[in-house]
Amino acid sequence: MERKVKFKYIQLVTLSLIFSFAAEGKLKKIQVNNENLVIDTPNNWQIAKHFLNSQYTFFGPYKDGRRPVFSVNKTTLKDYSFNKQQLESSQVNYQSGRKDWLKKNKGRLLRFIPYKEVNWKHIKKVQSIGYNYILLDESFEERTYFFKCAGKVFNYTTLMTLNEKRIYKSVVDKILESTKCN
Repeated sequence: MERKVKFKYIQLVTLSLIFSFAAEGKLKKIQVNNENLVIDTPNNWQIAKHFLNSQYTFFGPYKDGRRPVFSVNKTTLKDYSFNKQQLESSQVNYQSGRKDWLKKNKGRLLRFIPYKEVNWKHIKKVQSIGYNYILLDESFEERTYFFKCAGKVFNYTTLMTLNEKRIYKSVVDKILESTKCN
């Protein structure tokens, strides 16, 4: 009997490994809004066009009633240079807008994440800013990334609970960093 139990255990472990690899799946390429943005997205993420005013919204795996989300948008900014003065000015506006939103929605600010410049594999000088907050007894992190492709400014916004961040941060980072301008 002990041998059968071990065999069943091995089968369960093997099946769970197969399903975990299948969930990640092979990455597929998506072209966004005819603007020659290409994003590699795991097969287990769903994509919705024009969801809540975003050109595209990507939904991660559903777990415990929640899922990580990021949206893709083309901005109306023209020739934005990402210089220090403009970033400082827009950071003040960003923080003010987030405080107003939290007040209106009865949320509570945990902290602001200041502007930071990062480099992705195919796009250099990506600006990010964000904040952590509590809403309906859940802690969230929202981050926005600004970058240029073909002279146009785009932004990604990620939203996930702090618990989801611990689980999905590396997957979301891989998706964002895969962005290519063609």
